Amino acid sequence: IPESAHLRLFLEFDWLSTELGSIDAWSTTLRRMVTFLMSDMRPAAMFWGENRITMYNEAYARTTGQKHPGMMGKKFAGAWAELEGEFTPVFERARKTGISFVVDDAHFEIDRQGYLEGVYFSLSILPFLVDEAVISFVSRLEYSH
Repeated sequence: IPESAHLRLFLEFDWLSTELGSIDAWSTTLRRMVTFLMSDMRPAAMFWGENRITMYNEAYARTTGQKHPGMMGKKFAGAWAELEGEFTPVFERARKTGISFVVDDAHFEIDRQGYLEGVYFSLSILPFLVDEAVISFVSRLEYSH
């Protein structure tokens, strides 16, 4: 993974303050998924575990406005509070069925600059089962308009 300010932010983040614990103690699977995430040039985030701890790459950070860097390591509910109601059922359905969720040109009202703004994204949420039933999700994001 190329060295960058975003990668340094990720590596220096206090992961001990989350349910994930120290990076040194992370499973091989989690480490590989982070490498995959950080290597992707497209906006992508990973929401790990039952509380969907937020990790994201540099391209995704550019879509989040002033939420970055504060959303790194937060539960999805804290990182995207304005979307929690819409996405909890999506995450639960994906977890129960193992089937990804894909939507094109979806309209969201999100707070990226201190106010709600309407944006359109095409996105996919891909569930996967790892490390003794830890359910995690990778999300790909593209601006639609």
